[in-house]
Amino acid sequence: ETVLIPGFAMTGIGAGSLIKVLFSYRSTEFVPMTVAGMLKKIKVSSVRPVPVKIRGRIIGRGVPGLIWSEDIVIRDNTGYIFLDYRQPIRIIEFLFGLFRTERFIGQEVECTGWYRRAPVPYIEIKNVVEKGNTHTCWVYAVKLAVSAIAIIVGVALLLCGAVM
Repeated sequence: ETVLIPGFAMTGIGAGSLIKVLFSYRSTEFVPMTVAGMLKKIKVSSVRPVPVKIRGRIIGRGVPGLIWSEDIVIRDNTGYIFLDYRQPIRIIEFLFGLFRTERFIGQEVECTGWYRRAPVPYIEIKNVVEKGNTHTCWVYAVKLAVSAIAIIVGVALLLCGAVM
């Protein structure tokens, strides 16, 4: 009886988290788009993104002059947009910004991610391919894994409570 309530709670939290992740990271197909094509999309928010793939040249950092800015700006022949580089652990973002972002500037890349609108339109990066090298952001995968682990732990607690 003592593990049933935490078991139900953990299972519910994991299931709710999984539903939220699957809703806010729709990734069935990443459609090739241009910046202008993305900006024409109306039903876009930070909760309802559009999975996209874009090709273009990196023209600078997300915060110009900030040497540890991990975010970058991409330009294609129709405009430019901010690329949000996120990792589950912030120190990875800091190190990427400090040591790797500079080499992206001026390079042609292909970015796969989720086009979102907050106050400003941006793409949350899933991965960026530059000179054949793929750089992956792991936030989506970690959120899925944490949700699955919460469900498994919750079910294990329920099974332990049922056995007792």
